[in-house]
Amino acid sequence: MNFCCCNDYCINKKGKSNQLYLPDENNQRQKNNNDNNNDKSDEFQYRNQGKNKINVDYEKNSNKTSETPSNEDHFFNGTIGLVNLGLCCYFNSAIQNLKNIFPLTLYVLKNYQKFNKSGFAYDYCKLIANLINQNKHQYCEPSKFFYHLQKLAPNFQIGEQNDSSICIMYILNNLEKELKKSGDPSPEIVDLFDMKERENFKCYIYKSFGKRNSVILDYFYGFQQDIYKCMNKKCNYIKCSYQGFNVLNIPIVRQTNDRILSLEKAIEYYEFGRLHSEKEEGFDCSNCKGKKILTQSIIISYPKILIINFKRIGENYFYNHPVDVPFELNFGKVKYKYELIGFIKHIGNDKSGHNIAVCKNFFDNRWYEYDDHIVTPLEKSIKKVNGIINNKMPDTKNAFLFFYKKFGIFENIETEQDKKIIIDQSNDLRKLFK
Repeated sequence: MNFCCCNDYCINKKGKSNQLYLPDENNQRQKNNNDNNNDKSDEFQYRNQGKNKINVDYEKNSNKTSETPSNEDHFFNGTIGLVNLGLCCYFNSAIQNLKNIFPLTLYVLKNYQKFNKSGFAYDYCKLIANLINQNKHQYCEPSKFFYHLQKLAPNFQIGEQNDSSICIMYILNNLEKELKKSGDPSPEIVDLFDMKERENFKCYIYKSFGKRNSVILDYFYGFQQDIYKCMNKKCNYIKCSYQGFNVLNIPIVRQTNDRILSLEKAIEYYEFGRLHSEKEEGFDCSNCKGKKILTQSIIISYPKILIINFKRIGENYFYNHPVDVPFELNFGKVKYKYELIGFIKHIGNDKSGHNIAVCKNFFDNRWYEYDDHIVTPLEKSIKKVNGIINNKMPDTKNAFLFFYKKFGIFENIETEQDKKIIIDQSNDLRKLFK
């Protein structure tokens, strides 16, 4: 698990100071408090660097009113911070990245009127609407949605550490129950399978997901085939099974003298077969009771939105170790192409730390850092790449959870018109609960 062990890192209401500082005031006040704090850390220094240009510029533009946002106002859409409820940076960083997934945000805001007003999806919509834009503040408090999540998953508690990837899985699983769609699920199957394997997989999908078809299943779920093979030549027993995932957990493979860890290499190794030794328990052949077992997991259906949990936390060696993370990922033997749209980084170690979201805001295609209620643009200078405005790619050194979007899937809905729909729907939704 990649735990957020926040301790004194996260600003929260249960800390040594119970006052919540507004973004434009927090730098000096936090500095004064930290001078009296015995638990001084690199993260405190990081949070007090004062790189909050958005909060300064926001005050200059806060008096502007327009039904159609101007270019200056447009800059602030999607750059709202989240109040830390108490050691909840794992939750805040997860929400910011989910909000930044354009097709999901567009879908829930376009369809919020169809949701049960006491349901999980409706409370999710209200939180997302508050994160799109605000009239007065550059931050919002997520307590209502957090408490709704807590009712469904009591292991999430204010003041207790937890893991961003697990939080995301719970949120997606609960949204799946309410974002139903008609028809049968039809995940794309890689071309490497023969007809018999395809039919077996389709039977699994119909049996396991026939009544679970949803937008979440359509966008976020991938599937893998797990192979269990006895290496006894007189037996050669093979068993195949399938399982779905909405977060792909990739273990780190340590290689001798590697100065940089590679996410692509780790994904490649993920599908390698593993021969288990006779001393390992739980790997006896069910047919001949043999001890030499080969296990292998092969991804057979790739999701449109790929969330990768790179399990780098757990061994001290990897906390601050550089990781080579491609911004364009060619995934698997079939070479599906993905674009990085966000990640979560961990600052600290296994004893204490802090999670921060880094997202490519779909309103202006710029990278921002979401450090609880502080939101910071990562690069002032911008450039055009193929007609699209991009700024310098952010540093992924401490990152562990990555969000990729498959190329050529959502371009037809990621238009300026659809961005305006998101803004208008978020405004309409906020009016309902004022």
